[in-house]
Amino acid sequence: ASVPRRTRIFRPDAHAQRKPHAAAEELPDEFFELTEKDLRTMAINSGKQEEQLQTQAMRELKRLQAMREYDRAVIRVRLPGGLLMQADFHPQEAVCEVIEEVRRCLSDDLRR
Repeated sequence: ASVPRRTRIFRPDAHAQRKPHAAAEELPDEFFELTEKDLRTMAINSGKQEEQLQTQAMRELKRLQAMREYDRAVIRVRLPGGLLMQADFHPQEAVCEVIEEVRRCLSDDLRR
């Protein structure tokens, strides 16, 4: 399966490179404290997460259902000169497809 590539080549914003997103916003300590609601939710969900004995077919079905959640993967590759190549791929596409897309973006001198 394949998805439209939507390949883009762009130069990352120099300002964004210097300032990581995580450091841009400081969160108060209260943000990390668990509330009563958080504890109840964790207690309810912990019972659902118990692993039960499953047949191979059940495990395969669960794996396939989880894969359906993602219809595409956006991959970025840093090219020479600081440029970024971004393209969409199907999550099950082989890595060689990513490599081919990168090669198409390189000049003839760099392809070898």
